[in-house]
Amino acid sequence: MNQNSTLTCLQLEGIGPAKKLRFEPGDRLNIITGDNGLGKTFLLECAWFVLSGQWAGFPAYPGDEPDREDAKLTFSISAGSGREITQEMLYDWNIQNWPIPLEGSGYDGLAIYARFDGSFAIWDPVKASIQRPEGVALSLSPLVLSNRHLWNGLGEFIEREGREQKVCNGLLHDWVNWQYRQNQAYDIFTQVISRLSSQSGETLKPGKPVRLPGDSGEIPTLEYPWGDVPIVHAAASVQRIVALAYMMVWAYEEHKIESRRRPPRRNITLLIDEIEAHLHPKWQRSIIPALLTVNACLDQEINIQFIITTHSPMLLASLEPGFDDSHDKLFRLNIHQNEGGSQHAVLDELPFLRHGRADNWFTSEIFGLRHARSLEAERAIEDAKKLQIKENPASGEVKAVHDRLIRYLGDHDTFWPRWTFFAQQHGAEL
Repeated sequence: MNQNSTLTCLQLEGIGPAKKLRFEPGDRLNIITGDNGLGKTFLLECAWFVLSGQWAGFPAYPGDEPDREDAKLTFSISAGSGREITQEMLYDWNIQNWPIPLEGSGYDGLAIYARFDGSFAIWDPVKASIQRPEGVALSLSPLVLSNRHLWNGLGEFIEREGREQKVCNGLLHDWVNWQYRQNQAYDIFTQVISRLSSQSGETLKPGKPVRLPGDSGEIPTLEYPWGDVPIVHAAASVQRIVALAYMMVWAYEEHKIESRRRPPRRNITLLIDEIEAHLHPKWQRSIIPALLTVNACLDQEINIQFIITTHSPMLLASLEPGFDDSHDKLFRLNIHQNEGGSQHAVLDELPFLRHGRADNWFTSEIFGLRHARSLEAERAIEDAKKLQIKENPASGEVKAVHDRLIRYLGDHDTFWPRWTFFAQQHGAEL
């Protein structure tokens, strides 16, 4: 059995925003940054496909350009014993889809994909190997749960037997059921949501289930200083983190149950798209360091490979104390312009440099802002710099720029000492 299976390489050719793009993730934490529209989500979708053998959404389509006729996906999976399995999949224009290797991808661990729209996809190699009764679709593993199914459950009707088979009971049902039974799943779930709580806010702690008007089901709650709040009324940030915690616990608990007399897999690949969505900067600062400790709650022997996209400088700053160059990697998708003027996306692996403050991350090569200020302030500063190198700037020009700086810069902005003496020397009244 493969106990340390991880994705070690994914190469896209003839699909997406680049003719060729190569991604070689580390075995623990992988952060992917880049501007909107350059393919961060697309890269996660392709990674999910090669791990699970199914697309979580629409299959990647190469497009109709002649140079994309040979579109292909090449990927490598570590077998945990120093051996790698490399496979290549060519887009089949006859069926207009990607044929799946009969032997599978070679990935032998759990995979969980938290998508941008609140849905989740789960791949469990044990569930995939179980023979299902006639009339039950084989599409249940990998399993894609919409946001509605995540919360309320999903079943599939078995026509031959005239009954519905539950695929997932849903967060609302399982939380209440675990809580009343006080079972191991509930203990692990409470540990995980506690760890993932904002370090500067209230710790996420279950309250007593309640009935809401017009609903015959019980709804789980969270304890707050002002009382218990039904999870369906909680903030979007809280709901997203609780959903992530539930999916991790549910997927691994289900895996252990289905493994039965076989040892469960000890490796998980967790893909998360824009993890900072809905989170206050205080929470952004603690969420990934907390995630890196969750494996201890699930199982002391579990290894998790994280592949996470982000736009958050605060999140990057939070990684400085614990980033491990031997296991972790930082990537940036960027635009490259060819000599002929055409543009395409490139994926660069960058060294993790510690910039300290979050505003320094804003102006680093990761995010590429010239200033960690408003656009108006940036333009005013750039005009001020041009005046400072001008041979004989007119006092009227200096005064006009000075008035803009007063309007757009804070009283204690670091640009003021540089500007004030110059402005006084050229006739501006301060």
